[in-house]
Amino acid sequence: MSATDTPDYADIAARLFRIWDQMLHTDTFTVISGNPFDAEKATRVLALTHHVRRLGATALDLIDSHGPLVAAPTIRSGYECALTALWIAQSTDAVQAWIAQDPATRRAMQKSLRAADGEQLRQVAEKVVGTDPLGIESNSTTQADKIVEMLADFDGGGDLYVHYRLLCGFTHASPMLTDYYLDLDPSPARTATSSYPHRKNPIEHRTSSSSRPR
Repeated sequence: MSATDTPDYADIAARLFRIWDQMLHTDTFTVISGNPFDAEKATRVLALTHHVRRLGATALDLIDSHGPLVAAPTIRSGYECALTALWIAQSTDAVQAWIAQDPATRRAMQKSLRAADGEQLRQVAEKVVGTDPLGIESNSTTQADKIVEMLADFDGGGDLYVHYRLLCGFTHASPMLTDYYLDLDPSPARTATSSYPHRKNPIEHRTSSSSRPR
């Protein structure tokens, strides 16, 4: 495939955003429930999808102004939310497992706040609500706890996970991340491990004619 055949993913994303915004402001949603968790499933998917829309717009702006490296954490968050929404939408009991794990997450947050050095943070611990177990049973608990297991439910889930891990590599503080800002110093006076910062964004990327100069 030649460069001219490559889809303009930014344009595709922008059109999807417009479709979503129009639907959100002109349509109403009615959940015809045949299951106690149908409403929970529908509303959580809608909320995650709207979050993806907002993150996507931010990511496009970051790519335009600062390049994909700076946008990677936002892209990763949107990617994870999109996959989670798709998993919940397509699974019969994913939403039960997903919301059932939330109290444990809140309890862990509360425990960390209680152990904080600062008094103000310790006081916030008592404001954390929703820590009681929900008593919801599901066969998808393992998938809800580990994204690699969740993506195993998808056709091609292995590749989806590889993309996720690559985005994680440019989201967390890591030597791999800093490699894109540093290079070996060719000076004979330097050791082989000496480095200096790049002046330019090291990741090459195509920008549209409307892109702003950095």
